[in-house]
Amino acid sequence: MPKIFQKLGSMSDNTVKATEERQVRARSTAVWDGRFCTKEYWDYGMSIIPPDAVGADMTKHADHGSYSPRFWYRDEDFACKDCGIRQVWTAQAQQWWFEVAKGQINSRANRCRSCRQAWRKKSGKLSHATRRGAIPDVLPE
Repeated sequence: MPKIFQKLGSMSDNTVKATEERQVRARSTAVWDGRFCTKEYWDYGMSIIPPDAVGADMTKHADHGSYSPRFWYRDEDFACKDCGIRQVWTAQAQQWWFEVAKGQINSRANRCRSCRQAWRKKSGKLSHATRRGAIPDVLPE
């Protein structure tokens, strides 16, 4: 039995209902794409989607040839590899990265914004999103 259902068994009725409602909301933003997984695998992923997740629109992912598609996004903690500051890569920023900028499906945040900008200036390299023409007016925080 998936852990989410084990946890639900120990919660009050109101908490279970709220959790289920949040899961439904997370699933409502998710869109399946047969290029990346079978419908059965997708259905399983949607059955265990965390209540605090943002569903992934797989139709907007770049082709990646991976057996590990992203079904959802959740806030992820990371430490900047340059300055060591701990930050959060938000679910909304991940959604932008994977669905708009078409970032590599297995990529993760590894630099804070200021170190990333300094690294680009020093190296003279353009960002992935700039190369793809996906830089919006304002990046999600």
